[in-house]
Amino acid sequence: MMKFIKDIQNSLNSIKYNTLFTYFSTPIGMYFVWIILHYASAHLYKMCCAPSGIWGFLLSPLMASTPYCTGLVWIMQHSVIKFMAIWTIVGSWVNITLNKTEIMKNTEIQTDTNEITTNEVDKKEE
Repeated sequence: MMKFIKDIQNSLNSIKYNTLFTYFSTPIGMYFVWIILHYASAHLYKMCCAPSGIWGFLLSPLMASTPYCTGLVWIMQHSVIKFMAIWTIVGSWVNITLNKTEIMKNTEIQTDTNEITTNEVDKKEE
């Protein structure tokens, strides 16, 4: 048992926390942190606060008010809010990108049309 604990301690000491912090401080890293927190809290809530069976059914009202169960619910609620905000941002970015491409195409077509019209007017004047 002591060897197992020492192995875990050594593996934790070998992790470069600066690299992890740099990765997790990016927007994509924060998204993955929220995914991990949401997934873990949902499974912990099921396991600790709403267990299966008749005893789980009877004890769930008491367990739901415990600090760790309310903390798990808080994590789940806030992660869903973050996910909705992230998907709104991604959807807006896609919308802007597609519209910008469409505007650029329309501008090029109008510019080409104006050049043709200008050339026709110049030819008529000659």
